[in-house]
Amino acid sequence: MKLKLLLILAILLQSIAFAAGQPMYHFILPPDGLKDQAFHIIVIGDSIAWGNGLNEEDKYYHLVADWLEKKLNKPVDVTVYAHSGAKISGSKDLWTFIGDLNPFKGRYDPNMNSAYPTLKEQADSIIDADKVDLILISGGINDVDIMKLINVYTSAKEINQSAQSIKDPMKELLSSLLIKCKNAKIIVTNYYPIVSENSNIDTISAAYGTGVFIINSALNKNPFDAVTIKERLTENSNMFHGGSTTALDNAVLEADSSANRITLAMINFQPNNCYAASQTWLWKLDGLKTNDDQFDYRSPLTSDPINKINAIGHPNRDGAIEYARAIENIITTKGLDWLEPKGAEFWLQKGRDLFNQSKYEESIQCFDEAIKLNQSYIEAWIRKSQTIAVQGKSDEAIKCLDEAIKVNPQSEKLLIAKGGILFLIGRYDEAIQCSNEAITLNQSSLEAWGSKGMFLNAQGKYDEAILCIDEVLSTNPQSCALWGLKGLTLNAQGKYDEAIQCYNEALRINPQNDEIWLNKGNVFANQGNYVEAIRCCDEAIRINPQEGFYWNNKGIFLQNLGRSTEANAAFVKSRELGVITGQTVGYGQGRFQIPKLTDLTANFKSRGQSAETTQDTSVDVPSSDTSAPSETSSDTNTKTAYTQDGINFISKERVEENIKAGIAKSGDYREVQVSLDTIVVGGSTIPG
Repeated sequence: MKLKLLLILAILLQSIAFAAGQPMYHFILPPDGLKDQAFHIIVIGDSIAWGNGLNEEDKYYHLVADWLEKKLNKPVDVTVYAHSGAKISGSKDLWTFIGDLNPFKGRYDPNMNSAYPTLKEQADSIIDADKVDLILISGGINDVDIMKLINVYTSAKEINQSAQSIKDPMKELLSSLLIKCKNAKIIVTNYYPIVSENSNIDTISAAYGTGVFIINSALNKNPFDAVTIKERLTENSNMFHGGSTTALDNAVLEADSSANRITLAMINFQPNNCYAASQTWLWKLDGLKTNDDQFDYRSPLTSDPINKINAIGHPNRDGAIEYARAIENIITTKGLDWLEPKGAEFWLQKGRDLFNQSKYEESIQCFDEAIKLNQSYIEAWIRKSQTIAVQGKSDEAIKCLDEAIKVNPQSEKLLIAKGGILFLIGRYDEAIQCSNEAITLNQSSLEAWGSKGMFLNAQGKYDEAILCIDEVLSTNPQSCALWGLKGLTLNAQGKYDEAIQCYNEALRINPQNDEIWLNKGNVFANQGNYVEAIRCCDEAIRINPQEGFYWNNKGIFLQNLGRSTEANAAFVKSRELGVITGQTVGYGQGRFQIPKLTDLTANFKSRGQSAETTQDTSVDVPSSDTSAPSETSSDTNTKTAYTQDGINFISKERVEENIKAGIAKSGDYREVQVSLDTIVVGGSTIPG
């Protein structure tokens, strides 16, 4: 009974709701700046966004505002709706309703935990929405429930499921903000692992003994020793970090839908920056108080012991600097004009539109305009180089990137882009060197490590590729794309069981990744297990029924089982979707010819680039007396085709595509004459 009363009191104390519609804080830099002339920032979120434990000038949104004031040379107006304890969405329960009846409602400040107003309600409270330029968002951890994360009795599986569940509410929030604040850009920040293997075991044990887990003690749970406690908390932290990052990234991708208005800023906490580690970026518990800058202010406001120490595990001054760095890096990479219309971002978007119309020269002129406005606009440089390369001018594209690197020598993204073009024209060693230089600039770059692994894979250096992929997986175990790339490499080595294990891991992280299902099916087919291969194709089709390649593969697997009627039906469907059948495809073939290096932080889906990054470079193909795959030879009963194995036959155009994609070399195919009724796979239609 006493325990129930304590729980009720704790919930009542934490459920005091703030007055809806009221910002928690507002300021303008410089203090005498004119609001009508200012750049307007809105801050929505939880205690991370609010900055529990920090003085106002040390909070990350303040650091970003100060930086932008100098960069934009104009006043920056900031309105903060974030507060401690906020959830993304949700309806009020009985106890919150009782809290709303409190006569002192509104007098509690944002340092006190409350699930409400939720992030959705904060967004609804924005006024003058058309004037908003930038929205900073942090949210999701309270929907998962922080007490689950720091409870050693919570399973890692439960935490991962809870972390993944924040995707849909975050996507809904972001979608509504795009409509309401039609001129705004949005930057979402991910979370960090709270506890790591570098956390001090004595400090962890001390925190555990101060009463953070008094509920478990009251329930007579069997206590764990200090080593086990640290191991459990580290596992829970990593699972939440990986799961929530994947969920937030997918929410951003789906809500943005290639509009280039929302992006995810990746916070880079290393193990020694986690709680109680040697160079911690988080506030710690020191006896019965936390070592934050606001404890003495916060403590008299409440009798709730949790609220008194609720800055524990939140970013300290160094942690806030990292958050500001991540946000500023996004803005720098995209270009300052990304924040304001009709600047460099305007020219970039116009260039992309012209590219999609195959108006390449006009497209390049637009990218040049963007670069004139902002020499540090990395995306404009990359787009320009890709457009040049699409025209078969690979050397000129590389020169373009070399020029960009001179201007932006610290950009690993430019080096990765250069490596990608070198890779496409078969200069693998130089491509790998670019990846190595990118890794030197940023040891934590998923794209750099992933591209190196891909390049090694293309050279057939599978063992080196695996080592490279494992290196980045060791710190990013929740990357679906990296597990997929490892599976692809193991498949190429004929290590089919291990490849399937990798694809299973990728699908555990993201079971809706249709391309992983496709490649897993190909491994089963390599083993001769066409029943399982068909099942994988069916999963891919269920997720994305409009992808002709999935129907193509299913048809071939059915054909191999002698189920001709079903196979023909699948081939008919693939033809309806613009895909000519006859040869299986997977990641690295067909529309997946050129892996998108920038996708390595999430999944194999294109981030608005589609196949526009596919480079059209000149290649050598076998000589032929005919140019069309269906053109008959001098013998009117035969036609010309190309083959490697004498079983599968493809056209001259398909040979050229395969060589360009790096999945074949000139000389791999021999020219043959086949009967007119033989299936000859033509050139694929790459979606634009």
